[in-house]
Amino acid sequence: MIEFKRFYLFLTVFPILVSCDDDNDCCTIIEAGVEFVAHIDGEDYLSTIDRDGIAIFNFNGETYELVNWPDRDNSRGYSIIPPDASNGNGYIVFVELNIEHIESDNTSLTRIAWTPNDVDNVKAIFDRSNNNLIVIEVQIEGETVWTASEGGLVVLNK
Repeated sequence: MIEFKRFYLFLTVFPILVSCDDDNDCCTIIEAGVEFVAHIDGEDYLSTIDRDGIAIFNFNGETYELVNWPDRDNSRGYSIIPPDASNGNGYIVFVELNIEHIESDNTSLTRIAWTPNDVDNVKAIFDRSNNNLIVIEVQIEGETVWTASEGGLVVLNK
């Protein structure tokens, strides 16, 4: 019976000793992705390009680095949602925005190369309050194209 009490005490006290505190980031919520649809002359642009050729680059403060995360599901920094799962929007591309190199003004830069000749520069603005990291605004080439308050897909007209 004493062994059971010790074991029970261990099960109730140990988790408290190793649990998160407010200064630790183990409980951080990260929402740093955005969904794009693209149209050219009213047609689904992403159905006309090599979707496997899309490349994502993250700015590290000096240069843009090609995203290569072999240990993640989206190893190239994006995933494709096919038309049959996109509610009639055509192809949707979900891009993971740069959270590796966030500047002191809570912004980061990501470059999307849809093709070698079609590149968009994306600036993400983050809310880092309450131990969270949440994108609240997305700008492409300096123009706001998405805000957290409006939500939805980013529609690009190519």
